[in-house]
Parts: sequence; structure tokens; C-alpha cells
Amino acid sequence: MTWLSNNLQDLNLLNLLRIDEATHIWNANLDQPPFIIQGLSKLLSSGEIKRSKRLIFDKDRNRFIVRHGLLRVLLSQYIDLKPDQIQFCYSKNGKPALPAMLNEHNIRFNLSHSKGFCLFAIACGREIGVDIECGGRSLDWDQIINDFFTEKEKYSFHCLNKRQRENAFFKLWTKKEALIKALGIGLSLPLNSFDVSLLDHEIVQLPSVGGLLEKETTWEVKVLNAHTEYLASWAIEV
Repeated sequence: MTWLSNNLQDLNLLNLLRIDEATHIWNANLDQPPFIIQGLSKLLSSGEIKRSKRLIFDKDRNRFIVRHGLLRVLLSQYIDLKPDQIQFCYSKNGKPALPAMLNEHNIRFNLSHSKGFCLFAIACGREIGVDIECGGRSLDWDQIINDFFTEKEKYSFHCLNKRQRENAFFKLWTKKEALIKALGIGLSLPLNSFDVSLLDHEIVQLPSVGGLLEKETTWEVKVLNAHTEYLASWAIEV
């Protein structure tokens, strides 16, 4: 599979959005031709293959193979291992990581996908999270805002007119999800326990929570213009 890792750019599988020297965001289209899917499937572990086979629809199965195969190819460029040799360990909440013995540069990563589009976030020495959502969906904005957002966020949202609310919702939502994913604790930390704003770039303080977070932490959070039909955000430990 050397041809695949050596020719990613030529095949237009990935696009690098460089943030800084120690933080990279990549994007990828998950809807690929059969020869790409077949090639990437050969890089997956037996466990990943089993997970892909549990998916009922071919489109979902193929997208799973592409995003997990591309993750392996990407990480292989950072840790100098062949994609099919990479192993993962998992936190108690299921967040994947590279075992210390394979990770001398302390690479951290995260991925997020929505429909046929995927983002990969890779950082050195700092936890990172990313979230992407496809717009244009019919959602009960008011109910979601009421259940998961803080009073400050609710006020900001309801001050907007109806045309502005979809973009504002996904901006707030992807910021919160990126932070939660960076922490790797899932919804154990309630989304309405911390504030984010409608700014495209901000510093967010996350509170300490008994049994989850030992101390208050600080994060840089940015909105990412990854695609015209999607809204995304990423968060990195400061």
C-alpha cells in the first residue's frame, strides 16, 4: 500500500489546512471510488473490519473504511510507522489514542464526520478536538437550545432573526462538541455547564467537575471554514 500513502495529494484524497507548526487540520471527501475503498480497507485492523461490517448500508460502510483508513495513513506520516502497523488504545470513555511506546512525539488526534465529509485534527503535545456538522437540516432549534445551552447562549441565540439562527446554532454546537471531544469524556460534562460565544475565535475556560476534571482548563476555540455546506470548529488545549 506504499502507492497510497505516497500519492495522497495526487489522488486528491486529503487537503491540509495548516493552523501552525504543531497543529494540522485535514479534510477529506469520504465518497471515493471502489479502488480507493478497497486499498484503504487493507490497512484496517480486524476489529475495524468487524465494525464496518455491522453497518447496514454500503454507503455508511464505505465511508467508515475511508475515514479510518485515511486516519491510519495520516498518522503514519507523523509517527513513522506503516498504516497497517498502527495500534490504538482507548480511554474509559472510548477516545482513541496512540500508545506511548509508538508515540515519541506525543501526537494527539481527533476526527469528526458529517455525511460524506470528514475532518482530521492532529496536534503535538496538546489535546485537540474537532466537530463538523452539515447545515440545511430541519431541527427543533428551540428545544435543543433549551436542553443543552446556557442562559447566556440562549440569550445570544434568541436575539438573532430566523435567517441567522441556523448558522448561529451550528457555530455554538460545533464549538461545544469540539471541546467535549478534546476532553474525551463524552457528555459526562453537560453542554450547559460552560459558555461559548458566537465569535469565530475565543478562549474558553472549562470548569473543574468532581470525578471528571481535576482542575479548570483553558482552551483556544476556532470556527473553521472547511466547506460551504458545513460548519466546523476545533478546540486545542492552551
